[in-house]
Amino acid sequence: MFASELCEFKNKYRDNNYKFMTCNEKHIIDNLSNKVNLSKYQLQEFLPTTYSFDTIKYPCIVKLDIGGYSLGVFKINDNSGLTQLLNKTIQRSKINIDYIIQEAILGNNEYSTQFLVYNGKIIFHSSYFCTYYD
Repeated sequence: MFASELCEFKNKYRDNNYKFMTCNEKHIIDNLSNKVNLSKYQLQEFLPTTYSFDTIKYPCIVKLDIGGYSLGVFKINDNSGLTQLLNKTIQRSKINIDYIIQEAILGNNEYSTQFLVYNGKIIFHSSYFCTYYD
């Protein structure tokens, strides 16, 4: 992921006169970029509900821990769909390690917000809304 690389190699980039903002601690970026790890933070109340095998409600979404643009994302409508996915693609033991099961937010609207935080305070934010059509 680009943000993680910026943090890891920040001195190299700055030595070449590149200007950018990033977190000083790579493990923070990596944890916030990982959907499984992100689900363990307090901000879970603002994210789709994360399910275990005992609490799944359908439809649900199964997501690869790291990724974007819908890569590694599967919509599951019922228990047989989850069983098929687990048998063909991923193992049950990988759930909540490499994959996460989350509440499906239905509809064709996407909301996204980015924050710039300094010393625990939001100093800038940017949001967008997009509607997708089939």
